[in-house]
Amino acid sequence: METCLPRWEQLRPWLLLHLLPALGPIRSRQLLDQIKHPDALLKPDSIGTLRWLPEPTQTALSQWHRGRGAFWDYANRQLCRIEGWSEQAGCHLLSAEDEAYPPLLAELHDPPPLLYVEGDASLLQSPQIALVGSRHCTRQGGEMAYEMAYQLALSGLTVTSGFARGIDSQAHEGSVRAQQPTLAVLGTGIDRCYPAQNRQLRETVLAGGGALVSEFPLGMAPRPGNFPRRNRIISGLSLGVLVVEAAVPSGSLLTAQLALEQGREVFAVPGSIRQGKSAGCHRLIRDGACLVESSEEVVAALAPQFLQPLADKYRKGESSAAPGGGVQLKAALAPEQRSLIELLDFEPCCLDLLVVRSCRTVTELMTSLQQLELEGWVERVAGGYQRRRG
Repeated sequence: METCLPRWEQLRPWLLLHLLPALGPIRSRQLLDQIKHPDALLKPDSIGTLRWLPEPTQTALSQWHRGRGAFWDYANRQLCRIEGWSEQAGCHLLSAEDEAYPPLLAELHDPPPLLYVEGDASLLQSPQIALVGSRHCTRQGGEMAYEMAYQLALSGLTVTSGFARGIDSQAHEGSVRAQQPTLAVLGTGIDRCYPAQNRQLRETVLAGGGALVSEFPLGMAPRPGNFPRRNRIISGLSLGVLVVEAAVPSGSLLTAQLALEQGREVFAVPGSIRQGKSAGCHRLIRDGACLVESSEEVVAALAPQFLQPLADKYRKGESSAAPGGGVQLKAALAPEQRSLIELLDFEPCCLDLLVVRSCRTVTELMTSLQQLELEGWVERVAGGYQRRRG
């Protein structure tokens, strides 16, 4: 499709594909493989080559081209509704051909052709860790998820979860507490709040610079079949999936299985053998998932994918945007002290991240940081260390 077309006109073919009945993600991908681009659906002669599609889909396409019928009425109502929604501040529609469409998600064999995003859409392309678990978690499980999310968010990863009760909510809450954005993948239309008790959390996520994302049409209710589809997006967006408390069977185990199929890392937090809510995590560990007891272990495992290239740039002095804005350091500082200060900006940096960036031990770092703090070069703040101004 020509890029000179207005944005809404570019999206109409994708919206038609999105609204057609009886087309799940896999059939949508098969259809796109045949027709190459959904604008082919706007041509009346396209129906003759698509006899393999389910009957409801063919009927809907026929009604669309005739300009009458139940699907014609429904589609036009939805198009008007979607256009009005997309004109609101912070609301975005991303098709699979959009530059802002997340590249990791595009690698799936069944990527959603269209995404609704409310909030900061750029988060979809940020390095993410999915944190999932039981809706009916224990107090200890909820605390673990909150603490893990807090530390992972400070390490530079966007924490992504499914906005459900229990572990998911704690994951979002921990990120918000760390004053870092979080990404919530919904199993409903993006204009619905489910569960209703998370209405305040929804507002908090958006106010904290986070985002909500859904592949479902506006108004879609929380149907049981929606959540497995949502889970593939949670894992598909992420570099890895961390499971904190999961029963057998559970949606969290499904998310972990999808992550393995997608080539993602899978981490599991062990729990008590007397707690059934940890049985899923234990099964994952037996099947080869990485047992983790702290956020540092997750960061260390994923570092080559999101931190190490940046750390290499800092160490080689190749970054054009190195922290510190070119502030000259006193020549009297030892080389290892200068290199440590160069890794710090005027925003908090947690110890986990400094360990990865500097390739030094925690003990070595603490000794240097304490000395630099005494000399007035750095200061300890909530969330880690940062350069002292002035």
